[in-house]
Amino acid sequence: MYRDGARKSIWQEETKKFTSTADCNKIYDVAIIGGGITGVSTALQLQQSGKKCIIIEASNIGFGTTVGTTAHLNDFFDTTFPQAISDFGLENAKLFAEVGQEAISMIANNIHQFTIDCDFERKPAYLFALDEKQERTERYCRRCCRSRSCHEFHS
Repeated sequence: MYRDGARKSIWQEETKKFTSTADCNKIYDVAIIGGGITGVSTALQLQQSGKKCIIIEASNIGFGTTVGTTAHLNDFFDTTFPQAISDFGLENAKLFAEVGQEAISMIANNIHQFTIDCDFERKPAYLFALDEKQERTERYCRRCCRSRSCHEFHS
């Protein structure tokens, strides 16, 4: 099956079907919609805090966005930091920037804690502009993001 109808990820070469062992008569505290890295990580964190969770996934665990990302994690998002500042203000944009780093750290900690053999490595990321508007945004981010964490904002 093609994830987006046009391209097949190398992570889809082997599709495993999982059957549900969930008790449909059981009451859960939280239903997580989507079994990608975000949904699974969220369910794990909630279970570790004592919540009863169920993951509801339409296809396979890790199938949707997670399978299409070539398994890379990053701390920048489709919403640019300048747009986040414009929409939500500087302080909330700083929180937005911090959660990307926290998410990667959480996943790295899970890999270590559960001895997951997945070849996890931290690598540099590069962002390229495809047009003039993206180039202006990239220049703005470069000026604003001089720290190692790339998230120092200036008003």
